[in-house]
Amino acid sequence: MAAVAAAMALVAVLATPLPLRARAAVTTLLVADVSPLSNDDQLLFAALEGIVNRSSARIYLLGMRNGQDFATDPTDRLWLHDAVPMATASVTPGDLLDRFAKSGSKGPVKGLVVWDPALPVDTQNIATTIAGLYDYLPVSPGQLTSLTGAPYTQPVKVDLRGRFTSRAQAYDWALATYPPPKSSYGLMAWLGGPRNGNPGQHGLRDFVVAHRGFAFEADPQSEGPLASSILDAFPAETPVFGYPFFDDPIYEGSRHAVAPGEGFGVGEVSRSGKFLVPSTDSTNLTVHSSFSPMPQTTPWDDSAATPDPTKTYVALLISDGDNLGYNQQALRTLHWDDPDRVTSTVPVGISVSPWLALYAPRIYDFYVHGLRANEVLVSGPSGAGYIYPQFHSDLATYLANTKARLAFAGLHSQWILDDGYVSSPSPVITKQYAAALSPTVSALFSDYGGYVVTNPPPVSFSNGVPVVHALWGDSVANTVGRVRASATTYPGRPAFVLVALSTWGMSYLQAQQVMDQLGTSFVAVRPDRFVGLIKGAYGALAGGAAS
Repeated sequence: MAAVAAAMALVAVLATPLPLRARAAVTTLLVADVSPLSNDDQLLFAALEGIVNRSSARIYLLGMRNGQDFATDPTDRLWLHDAVPMATASVTPGDLLDRFAKSGSKGPVKGLVVWDPALPVDTQNIATTIAGLYDYLPVSPGQLTSLTGAPYTQPVKVDLRGRFTSRAQAYDWALATYPPPKSSYGLMAWLGGPRNGNPGQHGLRDFVVAHRGFAFEADPQSEGPLASSILDAFPAETPVFGYPFFDDPIYEGSRHAVAPGEGFGVGEVSRSGKFLVPSTDSTNLTVHSSFSPMPQTTPWDDSAATPDPTKTYVALLISDGDNLGYNQQALRTLHWDDPDRVTSTVPVGISVSPWLALYAPRIYDFYVHGLRANEVLVSGPSGAGYIYPQFHSDLATYLANTKARLAFAGLHSQWILDDGYVSSPSPVITKQYAAALSPTVSALFSDYGGYVVTNPPPVSFSNGVPVVHALWGDSVANTVGRVRASATTYPGRPAFVLVALSTWGMSYLQAQQVMDQLGTSFVAVRPDRFVGLIKGAYGALAGGAAS
C-alpha cells in the first residue's frame, strides 16, 4: 500500500507544473565566480544562466549577493560539492559571454534589453521578464559598448530608457505589452528592492528567466492597489517567487522582528488565489531543479504512547522553513553545520518547504538522509507555499496541491500561520486542513512569532487530528519563562507545550540551555513522539472525534 500511495502522490505532483529538467546530456558544469562583479553585472550573468540553463544545466554561479551575510556565505560552494553530481570546470564570467553570447556563435542569446538607471528596480524587473520571453540579456547603458561591439555585436532589441516616470506606469506598460496568459508565463516573482539589508539580490533571476516569469516590485503597504492589480492579472494558483517585503524600519537590524510588509504582501498573494514560494535568497535554482525529483520517506513515529501524568512535555520546532532560500542558506549555516548539533541531546523539529523536494531535490535528499535520531522534518507554513488560509480565495485547491507535495516529500505534519502572525487559524480552517491533508498529515502545528503563552486551548482536535498552538522562543530567558507560564496555565497534567524557536537566534545550544534551566519536570520530545503522547493522553478525541 505504501508503494501505491507513493505512486499516486507522484502522479498528483506530475499533474502540476514542474521545474525545468535537463533535456540535453551535459558532462561538464561551467562554474564562474561573480563575487567581484557589480550588481549590474551580476544581473546580466544571472539572466545568462537562466537563458542557457533552460535547455540543460551548464552554468553555475558563485558569489551572488544574496542573503544578509552574502560576503561570507559559503552555501553556493557547499551545495556544488554536496548536491550537484556533475563534473565541473572553472571559467571566468568573460568565458561565459564568449561561449554563449558571441555574434555568429549560434548561441542562445538573441539580443539585448536596456534597463533605465532612472527607474532601476522596475526596469530591471521588466528587462528580466523580457529576457525570459525572448532570450535577451538585460543590460545597463554602461554595458552597451562592450556587448554591442565586437566580438559580441548583440543588437539592442528593447530600450526601456525614458519610457516611464513611475513604477505603476512601468508595470502597466509591461502587462499591456506582454499580457498574461498570452505570454505563457511560468511564474511570478516579487523582487527587486532591498531585502535583508542587501540592495541588489539577483540570485533568483536565473530561475525567473528560465521559467519565463513576470518580475515585479511593489511595497505591499504603500502600493497595495498596484500589487493587487498585478497579482490579479494572472491566473489563480500561479506561484509567486521572491518575497513581498522591503526592509521596513522595524525590521532593520533585527531578524527577530516582524516586517509589516510581509503580512500585507502574503495577504494579497492569498486573496488573489496564489501562493508564495519565499526564495529571495535562492541561487542557482536552474541547476538544482535540473535533477529528477524523487519521492522521499522521512522519520515519523506518532504511535500513541502513555505519558507520565506528572510531566510537561516540550516540543521544539525551528522556524522559517517555508522559505526556499532559507533552506538553501541559513538552515545549512545556522543549524545543520552547527557544531553543537553533533553533541546536542535535545530533540528538535526542523521546518522545511515541501517545494525543496521538487526545486532542489538533491539538497532535500541531503537533509533527509542527514537527519539525526533526535530530529524530524516538519512542513513550514502554511503548506506548499506560504499563505494565510483565511484570506485564500481557493483554499480547497491549494490544500489538494499541498497534500500531493507533502506526500511526495514524505512530510507528516503541517505548520499553519494565519493573518500575518496576529491570529491563530480558526477551527473552521484547521478542520479544512485536517480533512484535506489526512491521512498524509497526522498533526497540525499553528502560530508563530509574538505568542508569549500558547493560545487557548493549547491542544485541540480537528477530525481527530491534534492541533497544537506554539509559543515563540526568541531567547533562552524568554523561552524558559514562556514555557513555564504555558505549563502553569495548561488545563491539568500531563501538559504539552510547543515552542517555535526563532531560527535567527535559537539553535541546538540554546535549546539545550532552555531544557537544562527548566528542570526534570519538563521533558523535551521529538515532535512526532510529542503527537503520540498527546494521542495517549487524550484517547478517543485523537481517534476521530472533532472538537
